[in-house]
Amino acid sequence: MRDRIRDSSRSAAGDRTIGLEYAGPHPSRRGVNWRTILTELLCVVLTLALAGAAFKYVSSGGASDGIERVRALAPLTGIATTDIGAEVRITWSPVIAPSNGVVGYQVVREGGKAVQVCGFPTPIHSAVCLAAVSPGRYEFTVIATWQSWTSTASSAEVYIASTVATPSDGSDGSTVTVSGSDFPANTRLAVVFGSTPVALSTLRTNSRGEFSDATFKVPSSSVDSSAGPHLLRVSAGSASAETSFTVGAHLVTVSNVAGGGLFGPPGQSVRVTGNGFEPNQTSLSVVFGGTRYRLSGRTNSAGTLSRATFIVPDLPDRSGGYSVAVADGTATSPDYLADYTIVPRLLAVGNSSGNAISGVPGTSVSVAGDGFAPNATNLSVVFGGSQYALSGSTDALGTLSAGASFVVPAVPDRSGGYTVAVAAGTETSKTFATPYSVVPEVVLSPSSGAPGGPILVTGDGFAANSLLTVTFGASRAPWTSNGGSEGSDSLGSIPALTAVDTPALKPGNYTVTVSDAYGDAATTNFDVT
Repeated sequence: MRDRIRDSSRSAAGDRTIGLEYAGPHPSRRGVNWRTILTELLCVVLTLALAGAAFKYVSSGGASDGIERVRALAPLTGIATTDIGAEVRITWSPVIAPSNGVVGYQVVREGGKAVQVCGFPTPIHSAVCLAAVSPGRYEFTVIATWQSWTSTASSAEVYIASTVATPSDGSDGSTVTVSGSDFPANTRLAVVFGSTPVALSTLRTNSRGEFSDATFKVPSSSVDSSAGPHLLRVSAGSASAETSFTVGAHLVTVSNVAGGGLFGPPGQSVRVTGNGFEPNQTSLSVVFGGTRYRLSGRTNSAGTLSRATFIVPDLPDRSGGYSVAVADGTATSPDYLADYTIVPRLLAVGNSSGNAISGVPGTSVSVAGDGFAPNATNLSVVFGGSQYALSGSTDALGTLSAGASFVVPAVPDRSGGYTVAVAAGTETSKTFATPYSVVPEVVLSPSSGAPGGPILVTGDGFAANSLLTVTFGASRAPWTSNGGSEGSDSLGSIPALTAVDTPALKPGNYTVTVSDAYGDAATTNFDVT
């Protein structure tokens, strides 16, 4: 008889086991050769030892009997995404090789399409694999391989989003329109410009993970309004996308040196401030309505413009005003957010004869100015707040020459005089610096006569509704009783048919004075015959 050895099935632990089956005679039987039995048993033990060594192996799940099991890859520790075509950065914990050799790594994206294979010759603390992909939703799997063993770890969903900003450059306060896609659906949006969170007009992505025509304003903080590129980052849930917005040279303020405001006549001094210009620049100019003019001042080492001024040029008033920008020799800022309005002004007001700024009603007065509408003929003088006819016209630059004139109207004398301005269409100049003073005048008819005869008295420019006194030299003349009046009317004029009787005086030439109750007086001469 013979003994038989057979290979049993796998154990519950997955290792092979060796089973023995003895086919010889039972030891209790007669005629047994114990020497032969002992020899066979020794052979069985040796066979078991050899079989155990031969059937020890490593399965795909790991090693047994002292050979280190391949550890599973740790979950991905971080994924960062950028704009279209940028890289996806994946980090994982390394796998230690069970024995000699190194562990190789492979990154697989979305269903087995290999993106990049990254091998490392020695174990390191972390491994980074870069894979350039287009926008979309992805899942990345990291596969570790050592000889014939593998271990895998998969990431969560990764959104490679994209965003576009229009325009891609501008200044602080500019309105920027943003659109994006491949974000998580129905997710709240957050936008950061540089270091400043900004409010977006659209709050969430739609059901396709998109948004469009969302707007925000470039912040005006000192950091994020500085010239140069600034990062615009749009986030929605776990996805984010970045693009660049360039802040260029721009004006911060434009206002009159005296009193502020964005309007004034030619000759007005205007101060401008701004950022983003060439550092230490002195060759500056203001671009006023598209034409360059001298700008005093300079930029500092950071390209900031703080104390620069220009003079409003001699230009006509025009609808909408004039754009204002600054050029530094290499670049020109965008136009300031509001235009500058030129308003007309008067440069001269004076009598056509003698140039005085006072006169009786009926005096011809000449005016000159600039900043009016060009080639305007519909002109009027605003005298004390009321409009009267003005002869003359403006030229192509809106200048009103000294040939323009008006006649002092029949108005009463008043304290402080009358303001003078000129209106051209819908625009009215500032009032002239010095008011015009109306002075009274008087006329006697006849200018000579015998004592006791009546004399008609006419005149203008007296105080309104005031009692009047008439004297011939030192003698007071009585008002006649037949009609007339003893005072001025509401316009400061002496009503018609007002008369006095010639005093009983010796023949000669006398100064006749007509005075109102406020001390205003007009004089003339009368010959007593």
